[in-house]
Amino acid sequence: MEIRAAQDSDLGEVVAVCTAALGWDAKDPNEEWFWWKHQRNPFGASPIWVAVEDGAIVAVRAFMRWRFVRGERSVSVVRAVDTATLPSHQRRGLFSTLTKHGLAELEADGVDFVFNTPNDQSRPGYLSMGWREVGPVPIAVRPAGLGSLGRTMRSRVPAAKWSLPCDVGEPVSELVTSHPDETADLLDAAAGSGDAWRTARSAEYLAWRYGFGPLRYRALTPGTVADGLVVFRLRTRGPATECAVCEVLVPGPDPRRGARLLLKRLRREVRADHLIVSAGVVSGLDWIPAGRLGPVVTVRDAATSAPSSIADFELALGDVELF
Repeated sequence: MEIRAAQDSDLGEVVAVCTAALGWDAKDPNEEWFWWKHQRNPFGASPIWVAVEDGAIVAVRAFMRWRFVRGERSVSVVRAVDTATLPSHQRRGLFSTLTKHGLAELEADGVDFVFNTPNDQSRPGYLSMGWREVGPVPIAVRPAGLGSLGRTMRSRVPAAKWSLPCDVGEPVSELVTSHPDETADLLDAAAGSGDAWRTARSAEYLAWRYGFGPLRYRALTPGTVADGLVVFRLRTRGPATECAVCEVLVPGPDPRRGARLLLKRLRREVRADHLIVSAGVVSGLDWIPAGRLGPVVTVRDAATSAPSSIADFELALGDVELF
């Protein structure tokens, strides 16, 4: 068994392994999605390692580069994301072997720490390799009305990967690339207090993160981009149509009030059974805390020590969404 770094020419075989192991639909644009996610990221191309036996790739381990900032400080981190082993080669320790191999190289490369949001099945494996839980991302839900409450209550299952069509707002990448100065001004004005680690957002980041066409991310503004921006997408979650609010960026002395007004407008305009958002941007009786829906964040030290509590992070839904 050979462990080596993946090459661009491996893309088709890597995606084929993921399709076979993870149940991806071969009719979906998997290769385009994988290339966009792992090669076009403005934080840098993803380090990916593969296990090769008899000349064929049998397992894959990818870490997506990310950057957090807190005040004037900045750290280079990675998200432990896509990992897959062919069914014929499972239970042979390839997940652990590839992960530990990648961790050693990432630490030598100066990556500060690793974070991810593993599900209940994969979390024990990460914890056994030195990861630790820092807590669930606080989530809040707002049902659209009594008529949709039943569907929302029955939607306690994972959300669909691909989005539903929506004509509210504009495509995110088109909006921010056509208004780069306003986007930069908004990001400066919505930067927060600097007390917690948050994603290093830029117009380039927003255009990439929400720019893959089949995922159908949309942006709604109260007037101009400089006035505020909410990024969202519609998807199914069980029997319900969910509006996932990925970013809420609002300037001004009272950003929470601006966020509530912008979300209220979004709720009126989209056809969804409920909205879901990181709870830090909303407050009030019309939003229901839903801590159990929030993904559990885990971290692992690399070149430096990772934060020890979810309170050390300021995470939007777009930061932890499995996209």
